[in-house]
Amino acid sequence: MSLKTKKNLINTMLKASSELTDIVIDLHVASEEAKQEGNTEKATQIKKGIIKVKAKRAELAASIDEVIVSMIEDWLSEAESITASIEDATTELKAIEKNIEQRKETASNVIKVIGVVDDIVELIAKFA
Repeated sequence: MSLKTKKNLINTMLKASSELTDIVIDLHVASEEAKQEGNTEKATQIKKGIIKVKAKRAELAASIDEVIVSMIEDWLSEAESITASIEDATTELKAIEKNIEQRKETASNVIKVIGVVDDIVELIAKFA
């Protein structure tokens, strides 16, 4: 699974977790209303539902954490390669800068700078 896919998955899971939080709040309100109406049996059943929803929300949170850890592990496994690529690009940028300082082929060097920076941004975007 790509890092972008994992990020989308995490965001979707977080939305589901947020919805579960809303449900817990609604259940608490419903439980209090049942108590105020004197329906303790209904309030008790709702409280049991709250416990179950909270447990499922905790399971979802654990799953979110697992995906986050997996995403970080994927990124870290690629970090060395990414760092080397960015260092190579930086070396290339320094050479281009030197050429510009010496007024050698300024226009073509600007185009090279844009290309190198585009490559860096594209590389980072794969892991962002």
